[in-house]
Amino acid sequence: SPSVAESILSELSQYNLTRTLSLLRVPLVVINSELKSTEMAKISKLAPDVRFLKIRDVGHFAMLEKPEKFNEKLLSAVQGIVKNCRGLLTPIKKHPRIL
Repeated sequence: SPSVAESILSELSQYNLTRTLSLLRVPLVVINSELKSTEMAKISKLAPDVRFLKIRDVGHFAMLEKPEKFNEKLLSAVQGIVKNCRGLLTPIKKHPRIL
């Protein structure tokens, strides 16, 4: 409905991305279109541990326009995060009643 859309857009316009990125303490992966590129320089300054993955020939909704390519990039991002976290994660102990 128009009122819901108006409410969402109003909240979105007040979102402070600069503050959020400056508080980020984990690696950031941005999957983006080559045509409508995110402000890479600004994001890199605020979140130094960032990696940009680009998809060609898509607009704003890459995940809808080229879902296979988007999923390929997403899988690559997740695999990179998991690879970098190996050894940092503590295994969960098996509980006899749960596992």
